[in-house]
Amino acid sequence: MSPVEAISSVFRNYVNFSGRAPRSEYWWFTLFAVISQTVLTFVPFLGMIYALALFLPSLAVAVRRLHDTNRTGWWMLLYMVPALGSTTLAIVLVAILGLGGGDLSFADEGEWEMVAIFLGILFVVGAIVTLVTVIVVIVFLILPGTQGPNRFGPDPLQQQATGGFGDYPDPGHPYTPTPPTGSSSVAPHDSGLPESSSEPAPEERQFCSQCGMRLQPEARFCTECGTAV
Repeated sequence: MSPVEAISSVFRNYVNFSGRAPRSEYWWFTLFAVISQTVLTFVPFLGMIYALALFLPSLAVAVRRLHDTNRTGWWMLLYMVPALGSTTLAIVLVAILGLGGGDLSFADEGEWEMVAIFLGILFVVGAIVTLVTVIVVIVFLILPGTQGPNRFGPDPLQQQATGGFGDYPDPGHPYTPTPPTGSSSVAPHDSGLPESSSEPAPEERQFCSQCGMRLQPEARFCTECGTAV
């Protein structure tokens, strides 16, 4: 997709979390979102509204991009790990301050050193986990999509190339079979002609199908075995 096609496609599928999105659609829109949000950051109120407006389409196209790699969109929950880590750190700090009722003199210098070491370890572990989860999701978003249909839908690259659903006929256009080539051809059926019968004409009946007895042209029964002919 071109940048304009990608951006318009994302906004047309504003809250569409089904189907698949190629890499060009996701990354062109991501570049557009980063640049536009950076510019509007200098307009506080408008920038906040714009960021909220881009949240759903950004999430939807990311889920469709994961679908293109045959992965569930629930992998996007890994982006919540940084928020959970920050929340956990804040809860620990509030709990420590709450022990002394807001008075920091309730612990001596050695105890505060232990608290600082604990918080430092918690921060480092949280930063490592956050970095790993973000890298995992970004790698998934970079990977090429599966070729052909997968459990989330048809291949979007085949759709773009054929104008339909991959190797399947476009539902918006009637299917027209390819005419036969070569010397052999099938004559169209003429409804005005009588239906042909597999039973030969009476004058063509010469032998009994059971015993092989030679029959008269006008015979209806075999004179040897009595079989109806």
